[in-house]
Amino acid sequence: MDHLKGLSVKSLANGIPAILILSTVGGLTFGAASVVAVILTFTAYIAGDLFVLARSNNLIATVADAGLAFFTLWLLRAIGVAVTWTGILYTVLALTLVEWLFFHPYVRRQVEMDGQELLPPEP
Repeated sequence: MDHLKGLSVKSLANGIPAILILSTVGGLTFGAASVVAVILTFTAYIAGDLFVLARSNNLIATVADAGLAFFTLWLLRAIGVAVTWTGILYTVLALTLVEWLFFHPYVRRQVEMDGQELLPPEP
């Protein structure tokens, strides 16, 4: 699967709910919520999708993505980003549902359609 295509789909799938939640109940401005959504998308794509999903299954990758999203939002809060705990909780729940129901199955289908494996063959 082309990484640009995967990142684009993930940006929309994760970015829309993250921005909506973080800019309403999360206590962030639209601009700050957008920056946080980009951070969440890139960290989840690199760590969750390229590493964990490639080596495991949807359940494990979804739990890893949820933990990573929580940790990332908590860390941002700890360094001074004014995100609320309600915003963190709702964002993590929304992203977990998006990953579980939409994005991970999408990645698996795309990889199968391309005739590729998530992981390159070992030498």
